[in-house]
Amino acid sequence: MPTFVTSNMVFLHVPKTGGTWVTQAVQAAGVAALPPSSAGARGAGGDPHTSLSELSAGERLSVAFVRHPLDWWRSYWGHRMRAGWLVDSSLDRATASEDFNEFIGRVVEHCPGTVDGLVRRFIGSPTAEVAFVGRFEHLLEDTCMALTLSGERFSLPALRAHPRENTNDYTRFTALYRPEVAERLAAAEHETIERFYPEDPLPAHLLLDRAGEQQPTARELDARRLQEQGRGLGRALERARSAETQLNGSLTRERSQHAETAAALAALRESHLVRGTRPLRLGYYRVRRGLTSARPGRR
Repeated sequence: MPTFVTSNMVFLHVPKTGGTWVTQAVQAAGVAALPPSSAGARGAGGDPHTSLSELSAGERLSVAFVRHPLDWWRSYWGHRMRAGWLVDSSLDRATASEDFNEFIGRVVEHCPGTVDGLVRRFIGSPTAEVAFVGRFEHLLEDTCMALTLSGERFSLPALRAHPRENTNDYTRFTALYRPEVAERLAAAEHETIERFYPEDPLPAHLLLDRAGEQQPTARELDARRLQEQGRGLGRALERARSAETQLNGSLTRERSQHAETAAALAALRESHLVRGTRPLRLGYYRVRRGLTSARPGRR
């Protein structure tokens, strides 16, 4: 069930952006998640990866995740090395290789912009995108934020405790980019990088050492990952602060409107119009009752 619907949220699963974990973790956290057709969502078809144009979110919060294209293709290759290449896939037939950088070279040659196309299909254009775009790099934190913004009630400990799903073994299948290959792929998927990752077009922890073309040590890789995570957490904090500011602004406007409405009602109650209306109505009905009761006597 890659695409799912809850009472307050629609999750659109961009392939290979952690959707399997999101689906299972949300359910483990106590949120009822259903396929779009079962939930009565309009426009849901048979494709488990329902796109933004194929599904109307209505009043629900629309949510999707994005992943850095260099990491996306790395994950794709790792999955194919683990599960096997698909003979009925035109992409696999054109790009299959046990050498990671050779695979990426074939991707750039035969299917450039694949991730860009997926982002446009599931997340939408910059001017008409889903309401909340999370980052695969902060899957847990952004899933929690999406559930909170949608108004869903969930168990945070259960969400945190749910293990990762469908992970690749990069110690067995090494997948690091030669710098020139990474640059070519970044150019081929520039739309997504410029839109969502402009500050980090070539993640350092995915690259081979430019000088010696030697793989970094495990300690160096860990240091790079920690640096990337630190920068990513900083960006996530900025997004959280922005969301908090928007929510506070909405709450302030609602309170102001409530105060204005209360003031208007109070002024109306104090006006002569309201004070004079009830006696006039009572007098009118007294006259009506008097006329009604007097009619038989006249006859």
